[in-house]
Amino acid sequence: MILTACLLDADPPRLVHGMAEHRLMELPVLGAAARRIGAVDGHREACIDLLRAGGAVLTFRGRQGAGPALPRRYRLLNFGHGFMHVALATGTPIVPVAVIGAEEEAPLLANPRWLARLVGTPVAPITPAVVFPFPVKYRIHFGAPLRFRGPATAEAVTRQVASVRATLQDLIRSGLAMRRHVFF
Repeated sequence: MILTACLLDADPPRLVHGMAEHRLMELPVLGAAARRIGAVDGHREACIDLLRAGGAVLTFRGRQGAGPALPRRYRLLNFGHGFMHVALATGTPIVPVAVIGAEEEAPLLANPRWLARLVGTPVAPITPAVVFPFPVKYRIHFGAPLRFRGPATAEAVTRQVASVRATLQDLIRSGLAMRRHVFF
């Protein structure tokens, strides 16, 4: 939905490349499918090369798997720091994006580690959306670009990542407050 919004609603339209988990990209069928829709391997070097060539990269930070159980929806987990190192190295702004609706469309029932190991993926979400996605309305909220400069010291990166996380959580909160109902 974010990729579609960037192509159809952005001015000018942008092709955004999603970053995918390394292990997913190594799988024969899923990795090939991900590449065909423009995904790139989540290695830092690949992301830096794409950004320096003028591309746009989409990364999901703070969530694990297909989504949290219903009581924990829309609460961000801790963020990694890799995206901030990339932003600082390339001078790329970070645009926070909140998607409201996705966590109700495909509620996670289970994510058994044994199944993930069996199929060789980082996650193995079990959700009714595989057969019957719930007809929820998606709302996509783009925040103002965040620009960070300076040396990538451990303290500065930690502080900047916390700032991005707080901004994104606020964007999620305001998006949820604007929503009248999950289905319309």
